Amino acid sequence: MNQPARIPDSAIASMLARLADCFVEDYGRPMSPRSISGFHHFLSSLSYHGHPTLAAESSGDIVATWRAGDETVSLKFLDQRRFHYALAIKRPDGVARPWGTADVFSFLAEYPEAQRIISNG
Repeated sequence: MNQPARIPDSAIASMLARLADCFVEDYGRPMSPRSISGFHHFLSSLSYHGHPTLAAESSGDIVATWRAGDETVSLKFLDQRRFHYALAIKRPDGVARPWGTADVFSFLAEYPEAQRIISNG
């Protein structure tokens, strides 16, 4: 199976820089360094990934959302290892909407559908 191209690190850095500028303009302070580190750590753990939509909550935490059709993966990065997640995953019996807190190491094993969405998003 052909894998989608990985987003270059320079493109992610550019997206984060624009988001950081907007955040400082809106809130007068920088985004959470722990959240930024977590976002980078998560992306580095993936062999490939699609293009996320990035936002920052007023807390300064980064929220990355990947979409593939009607399915989504949204991750709010708390620190280098943990994030809150909210998923919308198509299943034979309907759409599952699990949410909770996970760590980088167990999340994709628990939700293999998330890897598919992230790689195609």
